Amino acid sequence: MIDKKVSKYLANGGRVLLFLNTFGVCSQSSQSLAHYAKSTNDCVLSLPKGNDLSWTWMYKNSVLVGGYHLKEEISNLNEVNECQPTVAVLTTDCLRSSSNNLKSALNLLGIQCVSIVNGRKDKGERLLPTAHVPSENILYSFSTDSSKLKIVEFLTDECVKRNYKEEIVHCSNVSHLPAGFNWTDYFSNLHTEHLGRLVIWAYSIPSSWEFCQRFFEKIPPNSGLLVCSDIQTNGKGRGENKWISPVGQAAFTFHLTLSNFIDRMFMNYVTCMQHIIALSIVLACRHLIAEHLEKISCETKFSDISEEFLVNLQYNGPKILVKWPNDIYVVEDYDDNGEDTNLKPFQFNIIGKLAGVLVRCHLVDSNHAEFLIGCGINAFNEMPTICLEQILAHSHPCNAKPKFTTAKLISLVVSYMERIMTKIHNSDETYNLQWALRLYTRCWIHTNQKVGLQVNSTVSTNNAGDLSEDNYRIVGLDAYGYLLIEDTRTGVEHSLHPDGNSMDMMRGLIIAK
Repeated sequence: MIDKKVSKYLANGGRVLLFLNTFGVCSQSSQSLAHYAKSTNDCVLSLPKGNDLSWTWMYKNSVLVGGYHLKEEISNLNEVNECQPTVAVLTTDCLRSSSNNLKSALNLLGIQCVSIVNGRKDKGERLLPTAHVPSENILYSFSTDSSKLKIVEFLTDECVKRNYKEEIVHCSNVSHLPAGFNWTDYFSNLHTEHLGRLVIWAYSIPSSWEFCQRFFEKIPPNSGLLVCSDIQTNGKGRGENKWISPVGQAAFTFHLTLSNFIDRMFMNYVTCMQHIIALSIVLACRHLIAEHLEKISCETKFSDISEEFLVNLQYNGPKILVKWPNDIYVVEDYDDNGEDTNLKPFQFNIIGKLAGVLVRCHLVDSNHAEFLIGCGINAFNEMPTICLEQILAHSHPCNAKPKFTTAKLISLVVSYMERIMTKIHNSDETYNLQWALRLYTRCWIHTNQKVGLQVNSTVSTNNAGDLSEDNYRIVGLDAYGYLLIEDTRTGVEHSLHPDGNSMDMMRGLIIAK
């Protein structure tokens, strides 16, 4: 059976190449895909999928290929679409017998291949889809600030000195830049003094995070460096998580300097950095929703759009909220009647994860920290969960097609980030860290959420030992951005560190890592 999301992906023009290990599969009569993949005879296999899809499989050019049709359309078709299957299945035995079978499978899927020399001593050839020909090693840089050229020169020298594969090509004019990134849209929507002022872009890069990590502790303060790409083939997540960032995702890494804070609460700002970037992503997304609903226009001054306006923005359709400490989720529409003080289990129906954040900090001294911040936001890629374009379309009464770019989304994120940090830096009674954290908790999923707790005394204050009862509720954040939960039996509060605890929202459980 084919998963509904895969079927939708195929319906939108996607293609799937499936590699199957058929070792031990019985050669006797069977209805399994593995059985037919092992067959050398022409065969046709129809598999019903629910009430809407019908699948047809056949053996062609030593490759098992499949296609589906909507049932209501089957009567209008004179023959199975053999010329353009949507799925190709190759067995490991088939691959071992001839490498040409891989080329045959890709061609059957409509993916043309070219032979290119791989640069090794054996001068062997490898096959690549023509859509992936752009090199991962060429990065393009641009800045409206000529002083940033020194940073480009530093990065270029480091790449040469350390024998890195990447080559940075600096362009002094937008007209000389490749068309894959909307440079004009980015800089026209960038409202910062420092953040994101130097952009390095590539069509494809293994990981913007790993690229920046190489130079992190040598990058000058307030460099404005931001690295992004259309595709990331080895994206970095928390822990050992890796992923492939598809076209349509806003995947980027940027550098931020935090210094010259007179406030004695400097370390509070450091620990809350991940909360502020998560808030900035939510504000940037809601900014685009407000534009789509014509509650603001492209001509509205950025300084006239307050954070409070975006936090209070009312619209139909799925809502964008924060999961502590720094994930962004999409939930089904709900009635927001203000502060609800009733104790309740997790009350939202999760649609999917929209964005994630990764933060690294290097403490230079007691009043100076450098940050590397990585973000991945599903802007236009509907798979594997949900994307911002879908949310904008649902928010509009006429489902009007959204008009924005990943470049604009990225520039808005760093613009809101710097504006919040600037307001906090110029701390007064109105704008301070507590103001930012209040905005954060007004945009989160956890208001009065009932949770179970499984922690030990090393990761929680005021905690007598291991606990697993469901007698806790989330009441907010402490001054360091740690999750504040209350024991409803005793009224005792516990502060939970984000690095030591993870939250299972489906089970309503906080677990020590």
